[in-house]
Amino acid sequence: MFIDYEKIEADIKKADEELEKVRQERVARGLPPDPPEPFVPVAHAILLCERVEPVFRFLVKYAKLTMDSNQLIPFDVSQFDKYQRDLILLRHSKGFITGFWGAGLIQCIDLIKRVTEAINKGEIEAFDPLLVAKFIYEWIEIMGRKVPVIDTSSELKLSLDIDYKAEDREREETRAELERLRTDEAAFAAEVEEYWRYYESIKHLF
Repeated sequence: MFIDYEKIEADIKKADEELEKVRQERVARGLPPDPPEPFVPVAHAILLCERVEPVFRFLVKYAKLTMDSNQLIPFDVSQFDKYQRDLILLRHSKGFITGFWGAGLIQCIDLIKRVTEAINKGEIEAFDPLLVAKFIYEWIEIMGRKVPVIDTSSELKLSLDIDYKAEDREREETRAELERLRTDEAAFAAEVEEYWRYYESIKHLF
């Protein structure tokens, strides 16, 4: 198998240049070069995924119905407003898969909102039903097709030096933390509220 190292090097250089451009644009807007680091612990994020699972299940059904009917389907996404805080916190999960849950669910909800607005305006040509379904299905795949029972921090997952022992330790710690949070719902609620207050204090930095 031929590996084009020059192309890989060029792609990395291009990605670095694009990242630097984004950092400079942030500075020009009066922001720090980089946004705040993820701050929601993996165990808390897994439990938040469980809370927003109804949204995930809806998306699976919505994508299938859109694909099978080959028609745009309107839906009032305001029904999901009650999950908004959980979804926002998930976007800032330290976990790899759980972080995708926040980003994916928010993007899919936004797409359905825009599809519904287009239908209401009589502008159905703005969207292709099959592409709408494909977009949601792709996010479902990225999210792992089901609620994660365990997750690994993005820092470890994306590291060039794979440290399996560190991953195992982290997962054991996450399992212990999950057990604590499941047996103390009041503590979980209080800690989630604390993370939300922290988000409110830094959201202008994103």
